[in-house]
Formats: sequence, C-alpha cells, structure tokens
Amino acid sequence: MKVTMTKKAIIACIISGIWAAGITGCTDVSSEILSTEQPTAYVSEEVVDNNVETQTVQETQAPAFETWYVSANSGLNCRDNPSTSGNILTTYPKGTELQIIGIDDTGKWWQTWDGTTQGWCYSTYFVDSLDKLTQATQQATSSTSGTVGAYLGNFRITGYTTDISENGGSTLTAMGDNVYTSVGWAIAVDPKVIPLGTKVYIEGIGYRVARDTGGAIKGNKIDVLVNTKSEAYALTGYYDVYLAE
Repeated sequence: MKVTMTKKAIIACIISGIWAAGITGCTDVSSEILSTEQPTAYVSEEVVDNNVETQTVQETQAPAFETWYVSANSGLNCRDNPSTSGNILTTYPKGTELQIIGIDDTGKWWQTWDGTTQGWCYSTYFVDSLDKLTQATQQATSSTSGTVGAYLGNFRITGYTTDISENGGSTLTAMGDNVYTSVGWAIAVDPKVIPLGTKVYIEGIGYRVARDTGGAIKGNKIDVLVNTKSEAYALTGYYDVYLAE
C-alpha cells in the first residue's frame, strides 16, 4: 500500500523520531536529509590544511623567554621593527646570549631582550645551546686554515649569497649546513671534479670546504658563499685551486 504524506506529516515524523523506528514513509525522508551533509573529504581536507598550517607556525616559533645564542660570524643586527628596513638599534657579536620574548607573523623575526635593549633579530642566526655554538665555531675555524697540497687547476670563481632565491628556496647546503652560518668557509662545486667534503685552498681567497652544489656549477667552476652580492661580484674571476689539509 502506498503511503502519501503531507509536508506537515513529514515534519511531524522527523520531530517525533518515529522515522528512527523504521515506519514506512519516513525512510526516504531520513535518507534525503543525510545526503545534504557536506562530503567527508571536503571537511577532512580543510582540517588537514589547518593542521599543517598550525604545525608550520609551531616549528618556526622559538619558545618565549628562553635563552638563545647569536651564531652569525660577523654579528647580528637588532632592529626596531621586524624588517631589514628597520633602524639598527645595536649589533650583537657572535655568541651573545639573548632572551626570545616574541615572534612576528612570518615566524622569521624574533623579538629579543638583552636586559637593556628590546628589538627584532632575524631568527636564522641563532642556536639554542652553547654546544652548538662551539661546534659551529670549531667547524668554521678548521675550515679556514690548513696546509696547501696538490694543485687542482685554474677555476672560474663566482659568488653566491644566503638569499634563498639563490639556493633553490632552501636555507641549507647540499650537505645540510645552515647557509647563514656557513659564510666564509663553504663553497659549491661540481662533485665530479671536487667531491663534497673536500677542503681546498683558493689562491687569493683562502681555505674553503666543498659543502654545496648548483645547477650552473659544472666542471672547473666554484661558487663561494658570501654575505652580499657586492662581495660576490668583487671576487668573480679565475683562480688557482689546490687541495688542502
């Protein structure tokens, strides 16, 4: 027998909960209502995106009021706002102990306090322990001194900076070093010519270690990691290169 229900009957059926008991005439209504829910995939995708976004923020944030140490070899500028256009309040030497008291929206600038001055420093130039600071210093020292060995040849020398646009969007070398703390000792090479990890002496520049690679670095060419583009332009040329110990 076909059951015909008016709108009022349908509403009454839903409200009273009779449809849950399986009364004929209510099943179609409940199925239709359930089908109006948003697809699970849509909801879960939104949640996943939010989670990823949250995780990214958490990974870039420094714990507030904890002590961190300046790792920049040439010192770290402290500015009055989180931007390279901000006025420099002071420059902290490598090893300076600072309190991290805040972070900007990008996660790249940390608000610091030294007991007197409150300002903003770029977050990449910090390590969270004295052990890591010592390791970075020892590595840089051992990489910039040594004994000249066998002649490797005359190489085309260019320079590149820590700007991520010059590093494939990364802040790490091919061997996993932080580029910001590798200025002054790391170079990019063609591993077929100079194996990664090899220490060399570039006449007129000094001792360097092969820690990076680059798409344009092929054959007898070396890219030296420097602080600024002006430094990169200044050292461009041909130099004799030797193995070093």
